[in-house]
Amino acid sequence: MNEHIENALNELINTEIWSSNRYLSLQIHFERQQLPILSFWLNMQARSGIERICRMTSLIYRQGGRATIREATHNSREWGTTIEALDRMIEHENYMDGQVASLLKLTEMEDTDISQQIHQIYSQRFYVTSIFTEMLRIFGEESRRRLPFSDKLVHLE
Repeated sequence: MNEHIENALNELINTEIWSSNRYLSLQIHFERQQLPILSFWLNMQARSGIERICRMTSLIYRQGGRATIREATHNSREWGTTIEALDRMIEHENYMDGQVASLLKLTEMEDTDISQQIHQIYSQRFYVTSIFTEMLRIFGEESRRRLPFSDKLVHLE
């Protein structure tokens, strides 16, 4: 296996481990906010990350390489308000997309067979993440707007 590709795959594997941990932390945050659908989606993202880790590790070994997993560290984090947490989640999604894009660029130049396998591993993530990130942006923008009559709303009990 090409050493550059092996190193890049190992880096992405470790990034996926960190990412899965982050998704689980966000899941807990949103469960506390009583947002079960978002919590469920984050749990599915963490599980998908673990599946991708296993598939990439297997790919490395099938190609004669060596998978290297660093010790995971956990930084306890407060996510702030729901909107702040959503903003961090969007940043995270964009970061992960960039990491995968970098690996794909490298593999497309160095080894098209591995590139195709990476495309297959990440194909569903790109589709789902793009839609979800777009929705989060819309909701974030909407939550920042004020309705012109919102100060005059009366809550009936």
